Amino acid sequence: MKKLVLGLPLIMAACTSTGPVTVPDAGQPEDVQHPTPGLLDNTCLYGDFVIVNDGQPDDFQAAIRMYTKINKICHRGDLEATFMEPDNLVNPETDEALVTHKVIISTGGPYVNRITQYVEEFSQFYFNSEDGITGTFYNDGTPVKTVTVDEQGENKDTLLIQVTYDPEANLFVTLYGISGAGTKAAADYFEGDNVNKWALLDWNGVDYNIISEE
Repeated sequence: MKKLVLGLPLIMAACTSTGPVTVPDAGQPEDVQHPTPGLLDNTCLYGDFVIVNDGQPDDFQAAIRMYTKINKICHRGDLEATFMEPDNLVNPETDEALVTHKVIISTGGPYVNRITQYVEEFSQFYFNSEDGITGTFYNDGTPVKTVTVDEQGENKDTLLIQVTYDPEANLFVTLYGISGAGTKAAADYFEGDNVNKWALLDWNGVDYNIISEE
């Protein structure tokens, strides 16, 4: 298990669970076969979907966009999701999942969203900052990209998107940038036909440069 060192304050804003919500019909393409066999397509095998409400409005809107994209991948418009608070998904005392066999859609980095922090205990990619000034993205323990935190924003950021199973057979679809603008950009990228298992990207405010993708 990787241990995330919290060098930045973990913001846990109060939020209210609501649901279910139905995403508008994504349409029925002529070819109903999944475009690529991979982990992201496995979301279609699940019946229970959860959108994490971490109290950050921009993150929540990005999660809704991700869910609409998943509806399109599954060629359905009738999938329903429930909004849930992080503490109803992962026990804050024991750091153990409180649900099983769900697709959990979550946005925002590990210092604003505790679900992302939980996922990055066992995911292939993760971000760590010991001092809140610089931070490093790792791929299976190997440093891949180091960034200066306060330089990430409207015109520069590093983005992480990944699909990860946890020990309770939940399937997490997570994405974020270091900044709020980066998280929105990651959602823009997710809406394309690009991501299958993961993507680590440089973003310059307009274009994306792939650091690692599958």
